[in-house]
Amino acid sequence: MEELLNAEAVLIRNLDGYLVEQGRKMEYLKRKLDEYQRQHKTASANISWYLSNPVNAFLITKRLTSEWKRIKYIMIFDVATEFLENITNSSKFLKFPTDEDLTGAVAALIRIQDTYKLNVSSFARGILNKVKYNTQMTANDCFEVGLHTYNNGDYYHTVLWMEEALERWDERSQTYYRDINKVDILDFLAYSLYSLGDIVAALNKTNELLQLMPDHQGALENREIFETEIGNLQRDWESDIPLVNKPVVYEDSPKEVYEMLCRGELEKTPAQQRPLRCRYISYSNLYLKIGPFKLEEANLDPYIVMFHEVLFDDEIQHIKISAKPRLSRAKVIGNQEGGDESSYRISKVAWLGETEHRILGRVVRRAADLTNLDMETSEELQVLNYGIGGQYEPHCDYFDVRTMHELPSKFVISIRCILP
Repeated sequence: MEELLNAEAVLIRNLDGYLVEQGRKMEYLKRKLDEYQRQHKTASANISWYLSNPVNAFLITKRLTSEWKRIKYIMIFDVATEFLENITNSSKFLKFPTDEDLTGAVAALIRIQDTYKLNVSSFARGILNKVKYNTQMTANDCFEVGLHTYNNGDYYHTVLWMEEALERWDERSQTYYRDINKVDILDFLAYSLYSLGDIVAALNKTNELLQLMPDHQGALENREIFETEIGNLQRDWESDIPLVNKPVVYEDSPKEVYEMLCRGELEKTPAQQRPLRCRYISYSNLYLKIGPFKLEEANLDPYIVMFHEVLFDDEIQHIKISAKPRLSRAKVIGNQEGGDESSYRISKVAWLGETEHRILGRVVRRAADLTNLDMETSEELQVLNYGIGGQYEPHCDYFDVRTMHELPSKFVISIRCILP
């Protein structure tokens, strides 16, 4: 009987341990539920405003990808079956983001960060262009961004985001199911610093890691490598350790000018603005005499103008509704048939023909009236959605001189409409 009592003691001890673990799991899930409900309530109050913030776009993508995977893993041990079946059934009708979408959201954040020269700390606190938003990024969020840039070999941004993750990491805020581990942050940070040439900083972070986990084999090996390289550099050069290698930016390059325009840093001087005019135009069109177009000159050479109040609300809505199911990743001319995807063109595109609907035909005829040009050889309407952080970097369109004779006419003018 004594042996049975011993067996029962083991059972009680394990059952007690199980209940403790189950309680911790429920506590963790309840905290996540409260967090999601708060975010959803904030988003529902003003959906357009909420989703216009690229941090919110990243966070909602992250919640529905990497975070959802973790919650699914925790739930599946117990009462999750019915809930998971509901999610599976719902996925037949609802589109859930993929890992590729999360990668794209991170890339958009980095692109916005670089283009607008945003400070990572302010970015993480929800401050964008001096506007304070309610959303802030946690240490886990910053770690996620840094992890993606690390996997892409972008060590410069990895350092920025891992440092912010380290700054925001707090032992007291960590649950039993740790979202991230400080050791992991330091590990990624140390290797990224080393890859950028800042070996002293890499060694410091490695030593900090080893204080937390003295038997970390990778860190022990790295410390030996770093110390050896620092000794060699000091002996050979007798000078300071090289600074971190930052991305090279050439002043006044097309990309730099393009990003300055995005930031609103390039403004015309009074002398450049003086000859610009606004006027009504009707050409010799008797119909337009009644309702002329409003034209505003933006630049004289090359000649760029803005037309105001060109499309009606019903036309805008029809274009957006018609294009939505056809949108697909925009491509550039490349080696593959149909074009190649490229990092310098990030958008989705759909093509609409003027004969598909009377509204589209009306829009094309209005374009003819705007330009006073024949639209017979014009392209179909190209509808582009740039999402959050999309772009088309400065580029030159070109045609193969060997096939120029096959083109119906040369490229004359481009009309772009910004749809709200």
